Amino acid sequence: MAQLTYTIGLPDIVKSWAKEYNTTDFISQDPVQFPHKWEHKRDIEISAFITSWLSYGNRKAIIQVSNQVNDLFIQADTPFKFIDQFQRFKWENDKPLYRFYKWGDLRAICEVLYRIYSDYVFMEDMVLDYSRDFPDSENKYLQAIIEYFRFYGKEVKGVPSTSESACKRLSMFMRWMVRKDGIVDLGVWDRIDPKDLIIPLDTHVHQVAIALDITQRKQADMRTATEITNYFKGIFPEDPALGDFALFGAGVNANK
Repeated sequence: MAQLTYTIGLPDIVKSWAKEYNTTDFISQDPVQFPHKWEHKRDIEISAFITSWLSYGNRKAIIQVSNQVNDLFIQADTPFKFIDQFQRFKWENDKPLYRFYKWGDLRAICEVLYRIYSDYVFMEDMVLDYSRDFPDSENKYLQAIIEYFRFYGKEVKGVPSTSESACKRLSMFMRWMVRKDGIVDLGVWDRIDPKDLIIPLDTHVHQVAIALDITQRKQADMRTATEITNYFKGIFPEDPALGDFALFGAGVNANK
């Protein structure tokens, strides 16, 4: 990546970057655009979870495949109706979907989501319920999702089997659901505090955090994600995931 330079204090520069990149202009260039297409909480949850599950690799490719899946939601009328009726879809399980995902992997996601909405009104209810098993964990909400999928989904491809990994896509999903500034993130979950989020640790965020000496850990794991998050708690104590926009935006810009 290109060398990052700055002439003011690091806390001030990351505040400036967060303000620069946390704008509505970000939405049309990012997968977060897809849950923004829906109005009702369950539809937003489903669109956001599946879109975040697809979100690795090139953003243009992610948006392309997410648009393909969103078309299925539209055909069913809404994401919730698609999940409710997913068994009726003609699943070609071995047909490639995106990179190492096949359509059967999406079906497996739908099976677990169907179970969630059979047991709970909202996915948020499940996350809160299962998080009670991890009361002292910094990433208890991520662990709640992992535990539910591990128990009912038997390690669905693309969903972490342990919270020791960075859990980037789950952290991004949580950021979309929980942050409430009304700019990029949707903030439809009102019973989880934004200060309890973990920074989504993707390549850009990790590289910039190392370049700025926020962390020197080379392994992209939960320890590193937590270390970066704790740094931003000193700058944005009520909303540390706002730091994601600063590091991600700076990283993308530096690589242009």
